[in-house]
Amino acid sequence: MSIVSIMSTCRAGSLTVLVWITVSLCTPVLAQGDLVQQRWMGLDSSHFTVLSQASDRQTQRFLRDMESWRQIAAYQIVGSAVLPAIPIPNYVYLFDSEADFAAFLVGEERGYFYATPRANFMGILLRDDQSLLQARHHYAHFLIRNFSDLRLPRWYEEGLAAYLAGVNIDDGRGELARPSADGYSALAQVSDTIPMGRLLYRDDSLASPRLIQFANLKSEALFHYLRHGYAEDAFPDRRAQLARYVELLLEGRAARFAFDQSFDITTAELDAEYVDYLSNSRRPRVDVEHGELAPVQVPGAAPLDPDRVAILLGELGLNSGRLDTA
Repeated sequence: MSIVSIMSTCRAGSLTVLVWITVSLCTPVLAQGDLVQQRWMGLDSSHFTVLSQASDRQTQRFLRDMESWRQIAAYQIVGSAVLPAIPIPNYVYLFDSEADFAAFLVGEERGYFYATPRANFMGILLRDDQSLLQARHHYAHFLIRNFSDLRLPRWYEEGLAAYLAGVNIDDGRGELARPSADGYSALAQVSDTIPMGRLLYRDDSLASPRLIQFANLKSEALFHYLRHGYAEDAFPDRRAQLARYVELLLEGRAARFAFDQSFDITTAELDAEYVDYLSNSRRPRVDVEHGELAPVQVPGAAPLDPDRVAILLGELGLNSGRLDTA
């Protein structure tokens, strides 16, 4: 569905009235017209509707990479390049100005993705790696929860979402960014905050935001190790064991049974192996395993008139929780 057809449909409904009232009464930024009157480009692809402050070329490249990234995510989630169609639009807002972007931020986030029953909203600041990483992380969670089996354990979902968020597109292939030495060193030092058995078996023990944060970080690094630790001779190949573990979980087996039947070590031994990896890995760049990616055709972007921009930005403000910017 194109931006034009979406906006034509919206004008006939009460939602447009609500958005315009909010834009007019609640928004210092939009009411003054500064943001609305800027040059915004609109561009549609198979899965995304983009509103962009960037140039036509930058917007096209972003959208092409995002469509390729989604295919790679599909391979990791369902084993093929195609996910079922989502019957609602995915709006992506590309900001070139940090000040404009900050008007829609809540808390300390640098990138965001909000899912609603009527549409999804993603906000990204160009040339900010953390912004893209965070937005893709949230979007990956959305894809996993909608298209994978809900019996997957919490640590696995979090690890997979972080893994997918870090996938960059390079000449038609998925490549993971190289982890930082400081990051791995810090993770090794706090590993015992969440012992491996607790991470794998006891989701209900994560009783505070601090523990959840540590669990998320450990899940991300553990997932990476189990997928790619074998790339260094000092560490065993545990990919088949991980696959068997997931297979047993999806058969309805208990988490402890699935681990014991799949891995040839205890959780304590895996913990020690994991810390050894964090402490001694050379952190090589690795390619993400995926099948052939379909070519992505992206049309040229077209300027959007201020009325459409006001409605789309108003909706972003409403759904981001920033009513002062809606």
